[in-house]
Amino acid sequence: MNIKLVFDNVNYKTKPQGKDAGAITKRMTIDKAKEYSIEQIKNNILSGKTVRPSYCGGKEDTWKSQQVFMIDVDDNLTIQQAIELCKKKDIIPNFIYTSFSHTEEHHKFRLVFILDKEINDFETAKKIQFYLMNMINESDIRCKNLNRFYYAGKEIVFDSAIVLDSFKITQLSKDINVNEMVKKDSKPN
Repeated sequence: MNIKLVFDNVNYKTKPQGKDAGAITKRMTIDKAKEYSIEQIKNNILSGKTVRPSYCGGKEDTWKSQQVFMIDVDDNLTIQQAIELCKKKDIIPNFIYTSFSHTEEHHKFRLVFILDKEINDFETAKKIQFYLMNMINESDIRCKNLNRFYYAGKEIVFDSAIVLDSFKITQLSKDINVNEMVKKDSKPN
């Protein structure tokens, strides 16, 4: 299975800061999208490459399709708690990797969900993203845009090799009201 997405061409050993972060945005254009196997995706992340899980450029209106969905969790949940939440819903991530700033005291990680088929409808993809974010209730709400990129990480800490049924996840997420979710997430806490 090959999946179309965008990787940066620069490897980082720590979280990029300042000018480096801006440079990543400029480099990760839609014309840089390529197809990768799941193993290549994992290897690129572990080698320090930033990833945009969608076939998309720097702006969400350039979105074409998506087969990988990522959920970012910072410090509100342990990795084991996230795995248990996923098991309860029977929506298991393909793998989970720790971010550069993860420690045993402060869990920071990303869940990577891979579908068997790409999603070509923007609203359906948006619903899936929100569904997964709601499922992992402690996810970073800033990571709702489909053009979002995610920094690489240190280690794969969970590897199920499960590829989700795109029809099943589409059905589970079909009642998500995207407009309501955007409004809810944009309100200050």
